[in-house]
Amino acid sequence: MAYTIEQKPNQLAGANSPMVFVLKEDSPAIYNADKFRYIAQVYISTTDASTWVERAKLKIHKNLVNVGIVDVHKIVRSYLETQEKNVGNQEAIAGSIHSIGISDTSNSYSQNTSQVVGVKIVGGYEKASSSTAAPEESLDKANTIIYSIPATTPYTDTGTNVGGLDIDGTNNPLTNYIPSGATKKFLTNSPRI
Repeated sequence: MAYTIEQKPNQLAGANSPMVFVLKEDSPAIYNADKFRYIAQVYISTTDASTWVERAKLKIHKNLVNVGIVDVHKIVRSYLETQEKNVGNQEAIAGSIHSIGISDTSNSYSQNTSQVVGVKIVGGYEKASSSTAAPEESLDKANTIIYSIPATTPYTDTGTNVGGLDIDGTNNPLTNYIPSGATKKFLTNSPRI
């Protein structure tokens, strides 16, 4: 078989929650080699999906079932900003972003910077030909891309199948926060007129 990223967060992940990736190599000849370690290269993109900058290269020892487990949320959240003030020309008042849209309903959004980043994990490994030889890296064996925001994501409520982390299927965590009616006012205290 081959090297795979066995487990990863779903497409949208909150950077204040664990972002765990499980790296797996199926070949015993590789993962039982001398000085074997998994490698996870962390790339961040803040502009577009074609501009990736390597921010970290993590080397992880395998566990008892020969997989490497890495949590990258602390690295990712250092590249995100929490927007607290109205900036730019969106509102004349200086205050919380939660008050936008009150005085000027045609400009209902604050100018945001670094509120979402692309996270690309490129996996690989290093191993040595003997216990006295230096290890050699084999990179770009597998990769995956997710996106992160400066928040946490809700846990799945299996009883009612609401919440959770699955944004690709029917179990959409954002459904509970999308404004509808008078009860849902997530991330805003603006009056609803």
